[in-house]
Amino acid sequence: AWWAARRAAAGRMTAGLRGGKAAASLLTPIGHIETVFPRKFVTPRQGTYSPATRARLRVGPLPGQNVQTRDAFAGLTGFSHLWLLFSFHQIAAQPMRPKVQVPRLQGLRKGVFATRSPYRPNPIGLTLARLDAVRGDTLELSGVDLVDGTPILDIKPYIPAYDRPDPATVTVPDWVQDAGRPLCAVEVEPPAARDAEALPPEGFRLLRNPGELLQTIRDVLAADPRPAYRQKRPGDGGSYEFDLDAVTVKCRFEPAARGPGGAAAARGADMFDDVQEGVGEEAEG
Repeated sequence: AWWAARRAAAGRMTAGLRGGKAAASLLTPIGHIETVFPRKFVTPRQGTYSPATRARLRVGPLPGQNVQTRDAFAGLTGFSHLWLLFSFHQIAAQPMRPKVQVPRLQGLRKGVFATRSPYRPNPIGLTLARLDAVRGDTLELSGVDLVDGTPILDIKPYIPAYDRPDPATVTVPDWVQDAGRPLCAVEVEPPAARDAEALPPEGFRLLRNPGELLQTIRDVLAADPRPAYRQKRPGDGGSYEFDLDAVTVKCRFEPAARGPGGAAAARGADMFDDVQEGVGEEAEG
């Protein structure tokens, strides 16, 4: 009888999870993260691409009666990194596609489960961020690859003994071997650098100084944030404009020679960035 009851309960849970809209209502965000990326364009595909980026996560209210966020944070300060489970809230619903384009492969397709594409059967993502400080009900983070306002579903501590396998046992496909390698050479023009250096401390929202701003610009552009179809057009460069923290950045991608097999030898060499005060203009590209 006990086993039959367990099977019946499992059946009800499965049915509930298959309910689509009903299942989504079961996941209530614990907070919405503040980041330096108001739009998807230039938001890093992985946090390790830009460790200088900063973010702030205020957690709460949490479900239950008299549940205090500070109590849920007890013991968290001893950890250097956290896993963030989040929702891809800006991804429009669409039919399931078993293969997706891989940016680093200039649009070649791989199975969705072999990638970290946001276009998944369930719009749920996982990212690793550095924990810089715990202040009341708020976490100060860095190395974050999320769009501003992303709903956070859960937080888990990074524990090397559990989360880092023995390197001798780790293998990845050849097309992932160079992951993290810069795709573009980035050059900041002297006038843009001077504009950044002249920004007062109150000119930043989350970043702390001009050095972090310039480093973040270099990092996100070195990863070539352009859409895959723009990356593989021979001789295609283009000018773009995007918001970052509390400034607007203008950049240009210069055409580069292409190597064997169609791979770019140096995409976007000689970029320039024009840093201006102000937020709110539409990003291009």
